[in-house]
Amino acid sequence: MKNVKTALVTGVCRGIGKAIAEELSKEGYHVVGLHKGKDETCELIKSTDSIEIHKVDLNDRSKILKFIELQKDTKFEYQQNSPPLSVTKGWG
Repeated sequence: MKNVKTALVTGVCRGIGKAIAEELSKEGYHVVGLHKGKDETCELIKSTDSIEIHKVDLNDRSKILKFIELQKDTKFEYQQNSPPLSVTKGWG
């Protein structure tokens, strides 16, 4: 099996995040993309086999933990936070 690099991109359904995900896909990366919006906002990007999309609200700790559990064996070679992540108090 071909050794494919994996990238994690937030804000994957529109704007800069979408553009980065599409470019990484063209460069041969398997992209794991996160979004918190409505599912129909991702329709155009869903047609790409090398981009895997997960609906995860990064302000919801339980959703983040579920995503981490799902991806626990994934090695990410690249990470792009778009838009920048905000830190929620009380996670410690």
